[in-house]
Parts: sequence; C-alpha cells; structure tokens
Amino acid sequence: NRDGQSLPAFVRSLVGMDKEALSKAFAGYLDENAFNPNQIDSIYIIIEHFEKNGYMALERLREQPFKNYQDGFRGLFGRENAPRLVSIIKEINSQVG
Repeated sequence: NRDGQSLPAFVRSLVGMDKEALSKAFAGYLDENAFNPNQIDSIYIIIEHFEKNGYMALERLREQPFKNYQDGFRGLFGRENAPRLVSIIKEINSQVG
C-alpha cells in the first residue's frame, strides 16, 4: 500500500470514483442551498478531484483555487455550508476503508 493507505484506498486512488456515486453524495447538499457561481465551480472541482483520485485530503481545501477567496474555503462557503461540505468530503473519504 502507498503512504499507509488501505488496499481499497489505494485502488480507488488509481481508478478514481464513479460519477453517479459522487452525484448522490452531493445531491442533497446541492438541492438544499442556493449557491453562487464561485461556490458551484468549487463544488465541481471537489467532485472532479474525487473522480480522478478517489480521495480528497482536507488540506486540499487550503490550496488553490480555494485560497483565492477572502478567508479561503470558509469564506467562500460560510459558517453553515463550509462545515457541511467538509462533512460530505469526510463521509466520502471514510468509504475508502
């Protein structure tokens, strides 16, 4: 295994994730909120990252493009939406095994 990852995590990092599974994971979040274009673009960046890599380290939220916004990721999504989005990311990551 690579960097202490479990075998499922390693395999998922190689093949990425299924777009349908990701759509289901984010569907409620997207339906319950009215997002501005920057927020929508950022959510799609997160989804694409999962598709490609199968996992997303939370540290990634402190990098580009999120750090382009005043107060970074939290500033972009606000006090309510930022923690909820982090929870979704953690939930998807936990499914790696």
